[in-house]
Amino acid sequence: MISLLLLFFVEGVKEILLLKLVTHLIVTKLIFFFFLGRKGYHVSTLSVSNYLSTFELTHLLRK
Repeated sequence: MISLLLLFFVEGVKEILLLKLVTHLIVTKLIFFFFLGRKGYHVSTLSVSNYLSTFELTHLLRK
């Protein structure tokens, strides 16, 4: 019984950490794109779609 509760706790912590990591990466990327865009650099849509597919892959791995 205790080991089952511990397993749920560990899985919950792993999911929270993964969610925080993904959120941090998205925020960092958005800030990066925003500042590059303001300086006149062209942000390629390929890198954006690449990043989003990585995010979707992370979601699939969590399930």
